[in-house]
Amino acid sequence: MWKVILFAHDFSECAERVEPVVIQLARTHCARVVVCHVTQLTNGLSPQTLISPPGEEGPITVGEYTMRTGRERLAAIGKRIAHDCVEVETAVILDEIHTGILRAAKDYRAEVIVMGTHGRTGLSHWLLGSVAEKVLRQAEVPVLTLRSHVSTQAPAEERVLDDEMSG
Repeated sequence: MWKVILFAHDFSECAERVEPVVIQLARTHCARVVVCHVTQLTNGLSPQTLISPPGEEGPITVGEYTMRTGRERLAAIGKRIAHDCVEVETAVILDEIHTGILRAAKDYRAEVIVMGTHGRTGLSHWLLGSVAEKVLRQAEVPVLTLRSHVSTQAPAEERVLDDEMSG
């Protein structure tokens, strides 16, 4: 029986489609759900970089702004999941995405990681990599990946590039 479920959420439609499965698992196992969002900053951008977002009194660091925005979005998701009588905790992490998910699983003593997968193939998989694949390979606990029902057919431009690269 799993007592702690780490739900990796990237604020995508794919992750939203996984929520009912996470809720059902939590109910079945009487488990606590840790909804985790990991943000990775663009290469070369420091978390200490100052920005002035609209509506802010003064400058704020990118790291602080990113973490605050993530916490606000996760709070709404946590509230939605908790509405279904599931104990929920949220965590926002600033790190490489797969590394942050693995660290959160360890820190929260998760017994399973649940995450959606976009099912990318071809060029987009090659360029973007697969977070789910990296987590699957390195996790010390079971990982349940659920492929989104959203159309995973690559855009026409990407299919042309795939054809060109394959010869």
